[in-house]
Amino acid sequence: VSLMNQVVAIVYSTVAVNKIAELTYAPTEGVAQFMEKYHELSWIGTNVHFLLGLMGFACLALVKPYYLYGKNVGDVTACWIGAAMALCISIVNRGISQGHGQMADVSMKFANNLGGLVVSYVKLLLKECLTLNVLPFYRLGSSSRP
Repeated sequence: VSLMNQVVAIVYSTVAVNKIAELTYAPTEGVAQFMEKYHELSWIGTNVHFLLGLMGFACLALVKPYYLYGKNVGDVTACWIGAAMALCISIVNRGISQGHGQMADVSMKFANNLGGLVVSYVKLLLKECLTLNVLPFYRLGSSSRP
């Protein structure tokens, strides 16, 4: 699961970068507005999958010491990994809560925290599926709009 989250993040970002290089877009006030207007699903999807992949990797790192060295070493490792993940989530939440700029005196945010970002991603994904009337995996090989 962790590896697949990283693969999805790479695919989202690669396709978005290719589309930015290949297509012509109307000007926006800044990069944040550009991403929100033209590549919001790719932007949020890349971030969500990258962060979920890191958390999945942390879970794998948590299980291995229990399996190899037993409860005592596993408990110590769990404390270190738990503290590191709490710090990472705190850093991410701080960044998300700061938003991504202002447009016409209105602060713009994708979400307030990581949980909200995941919810925003799921909503955007469902909206995209309903708009195109397809399931996400069904889009493989089909052309997508910018």
